[in-house]
Amino acid sequence: MVDFKNYLFSRQYAFDLDQAGKTENILGATDKGVYTIFVIGDSIVFGQGIQTEQRFSNILEKRLGAIKKTRVIVLGNSGDNIWDNYIKYIVAVDEFGPPDLTLFSIVDNDLFFNEPGRYSQKIFTKIVANCQGKEVYDIALDQLNPPSEKGQSYGQLLYDSYAEDTKNFCALKNVLNYLPKEKTLYLSFDSLGWLSSQSSGWLPCPIQVNLSKNGFAVFAFDDYYKKHKGDYFFDTLFDNDPFFVSKRERHPSVLANKIFADSLFAEITTNSKWGFR
Repeated sequence: MVDFKNYLFSRQYAFDLDQAGKTENILGATDKGVYTIFVIGDSIVFGQGIQTEQRFSNILEKRLGAIKKTRVIVLGNSGDNIWDNYIKYIVAVDEFGPPDLTLFSIVDNDLFFNEPGRYSQKIFTKIVANCQGKEVYDIALDQLNPPSEKGQSYGQLLYDSYAEDTKNFCALKNVLNYLPKEKTLYLSFDSLGWLSSQSSGWLPCPIQVNLSKNGFAVFAFDDYYKKHKGDYFFDTLFDNDPFFVSKRERHPSVLANKIFADSLFAEITTNSKWGFR
């Protein structure tokens, strides 16, 4: 297991692609006989609210490793959006070599812009070069929002980030030209949370819709859970909201991470497309 966030904190230059090309491929994701997985995302991948060993990435590495030597490289950092995650993917390939499989997180707030220069401003500037329209930021960065967005609720900001006349939506369409398709699964984490009895229903967010339309492999967890619901009967028996850490901490629970790991284990070990067997 390699936690990429901690690894790069000691190697900040790796976020500059001009320097990244000069780094040594120390960990060697392309080692023969080792099945290597990149897991890319935000606080869900980072494992906010749970112990490190309870993350789906750690569980998955352990289960796959019992069959075949497996290394999982975790590229999770709280607050990262779809462009941050793409930049981390580029840097990781340069640093570790091409993986056998990439698991790329999708969540509904991935179109919020982040503070400038969070990772590589050079790459982000290239992605948004031809984009016009207002920029929409998360409520935590409300000072960067345009006047029309300042003071809006989180839900309104989320809705506005999907508007087709924003720079955010233009940047989504542009990054689709760069995101990996081969050996990559895009994980719709929101699909499981909506199965909670506290939720009224689930519809794919515009990010997932655009990925699917453009031929990216999108993986939702709700179908697996519905088919295997009985396996988790006692875990959910006395909990009306079992997929979140708590009513206040709305990140995936230990149970949710177990379901993530179980469903991905089944997918990776039974679908020859992913080259594990």
